[in-house]
Amino acid sequence: VRALLKLQRSDVLETPFTASDLGRAATVLIEAAPTPAAAAASTQPHPSHCWVVTGAVGGSGATTISIELATYLADRKKKGERVALIDLNLADGQACAYLGSSANMHLGDASVSPERIDPALLDIFAVKVEGSLDLFAAPRDPRGFEQVSPEAVCRLLEVACDVYDWVIVDMPRLRQPWTLDVLGGADEVIVISELTV
Repeated sequence: VRALLKLQRSDVLETPFTASDLGRAATVLIEAAPTPAAAAASTQPHPSHCWVVTGAVGGSGATTISIELATYLADRKKKGERVALIDLNLADGQACAYLGSSANMHLGDASVSPERIDPALLDIFAVKVEGSLDLFAAPRDPRGFEQVSPEAVCRLLEVACDVYDWVIVDMPRLRQPWTLDVLGGADEVIVISELTV
């Protein structure tokens, strides 16, 4: 168990599971672990920070907190750091309305070939808000979630983490096919709870 907890990889087993299921999953993780020499030779990843903000209920203020967090980080002007605010409320996101910006992220079109999402396409999707803050928001569309593949969402975030120092994700409250992948890849998850007793 200690060896498994020290691994840089993880897995999730659906309950109920048997001892042999656990053994198979553990074996796969241990065999896939890099050797110490390979781990030492690996290059350092881009030092980005990805924070996901989600609301426990609708109207809890998650979008407002996401915007405030992103603008605070952009205003710090620390060593030329760049900040991305990504609104993944693909059907009815409000970040662009709150910031008085346009929505330029056409992720549904990119879902046809998600491997083509690169820094150049990311730059096309970005709307410069101010200074070092870029906004990524999709135009309002009731079918927005249906048109975007999980691969496109994950690729977008992967490239954003390579380009930006801070990635703030405004997450939809309702679970999507890509929700667990996004939460699993985040450095921090901030849940805005309902402010009632």
